Amino acid sequence: MKSTLGWKRRWTLFCALLALVCAMSSTVFAAPLGGTTPTDYWIGQGDADLSILDNSRNYGRISSVAMGDLNGDGQADLVLGAPYAYAVQSTGAPAGMVYVIYSGFNPSNNMTLDLTLRPGRGTHASVSSLAYPGGTSPTVAGYQIAGEVAGMRFGAAVACGDFNGDGVADLAVAAPRRLTSQVAGRVYLIMGDPSMRYMSDLQALRQYNRLITIVGPNRSADLSFGDHLLLFDFNGDGRDDLVIGSPAAGTGGEAHILYGGDFSGEILGADQIPASDERFVIITAPETKLGFGAALAAGDLTGDGLPDLIVGAPLADRSGADSGEVYVFSGSDPASSPPLLTRVTDPVSAATLRVVGPNANEAFGSALAVGDFDGNGFGDLAIGAPFASLSTMSSAGKLYLLYNDDPTTAQRVITPDPSQPDVAVFIGPATGSRLGSAAALGRFDDDSLADLMIGAPEIQPPGGETIRGAVFAVLGRAPAERPRGEIILNDWGGIVRADLTIWAGDSGDRLGHSLALRQFDGLRGSDLLVCGNPTSEGRAGSAWLFLGRTPTTTVILSARPSWTLYR
Repeated sequence: MKSTLGWKRRWTLFCALLALVCAMSSTVFAAPLGGTTPTDYWIGQGDADLSILDNSRNYGRISSVAMGDLNGDGQADLVLGAPYAYAVQSTGAPAGMVYVIYSGFNPSNNMTLDLTLRPGRGTHASVSSLAYPGGTSPTVAGYQIAGEVAGMRFGAAVACGDFNGDGVADLAVAAPRRLTSQVAGRVYLIMGDPSMRYMSDLQALRQYNRLITIVGPNRSADLSFGDHLLLFDFNGDGRDDLVIGSPAAGTGGEAHILYGGDFSGEILGADQIPASDERFVIITAPETKLGFGAALAAGDLTGDGLPDLIVGAPLADRSGADSGEVYVFSGSDPASSPPLLTRVTDPVSAATLRVVGPNANEAFGSALAVGDFDGNGFGDLAIGAPFASLSTMSSAGKLYLLYNDDPTTAQRVITPDPSQPDVAVFIGPATGSRLGSAAALGRFDDDSLADLMIGAPEIQPPGGETIRGAVFAVLGRAPAERPRGEIILNDWGGIVRADLTIWAGDSGDRLGHSLALRQFDGLRGSDLLVCGNPTSEGRAGSAWLFLGRTPTTTVILSARPSWTLYR
């Protein structure tokens, strides 16, 4: 087998030669991040600014990440969900674990943080190095919180936002698995607090009134309550609202909304909340087997200054089996009542915008992100379709980027067409890449434009390498320079490169399963936290942090099939 280092050198040489050829032509390829070619980061070669290694005594398969200021110091902290970790109080199946790593230190290139407890500080395998005040060193602090029931998958999804409006971010953690007729899936909402590392178990948080538990519907077939989480202020009252995606709930999936406020204790049976209680809303899929709630995002797509709720339904069949669909529900003024939506049984009529997947078997709507990619003042919408195929490349995956040139609150239905000037479709370069499994938009390079991050957790680079997973970064561009048409990213036989590509370091990483973009170090734009999704028992999961960069120029992208270059 050829080494990763060997391929890296060959790839760098190829890119350098390509840049030289292009420089001699009338069209110049410029460097995205200050070098002479588009940039590749190889985790296996130590290119991450911070590598966070799973607890080697208690592999939890870290597979969800989030960022938020949980201790009120003004900088975002790192949150890692490890749903297969064992807890001290659990027996049988693993209960799951969440790790919180506080900001306040500046990671350097190739810094490593190992969650495994150092010798002499504890005996139980479930305890990590972050379980002690002060963390692993005087400059790195954090804590861990364990699930309370074996098999509940605590940490399967995580999200951060200020639910109670006290200025400190709160942490939402999903434990989606229904275990018995008495134990349904649930979401834990943990109130942020500078001293929270001293109350690092759920019972203590309950005792000190720092925990809200939302219990899912008690349905025998529902194993998905909290598969996806989002915290965002949809009604403008200064408090973030909690959205809980439950794509297997009922017959076609549900999205549960709990409006931010002062709650305490346990909210029993999300399906038993009285319809008159406007603090809790349930949006129910209009048809069976839609997977409604499989992806969630927020942003102003209608141009009214209020954030909208975007919900993915990747199993919808309007353009063929599993073609997928996306629903956009308008936000509302805080003075309106009900604040966003009453209980909705027909999202089709309630949605301001519906985006219909154009092709069968793409699972359009599996990932969502909103951000102003082209700087025109309106949020653009990124939609992942990880099972999309192109010619003979089965499940190469696609990411549809819809430019928001004409926002409106008028109700409408659209189907993206790559021949339209307001659509770009990024395509995975090889069979099984699953590009579009995750997406994020944020200012990674610290200019005024949102940059697009795309996860491709099943991709393998050419040359026989065994590593698996990558994240592609496409930097924001002004309207006249933005990519359009169909673009095969990092096409092995072509000339199109992402501005930045992050490659996994191991065959089991499946890098790009979960992404988060927030400022961690307080120095640049948003920083990227990324993890994979190890699929086998006994495999460690890791997470990696890449600090935002300031580029000097950008790569010019071209479109398929004519390879016309856009300046």
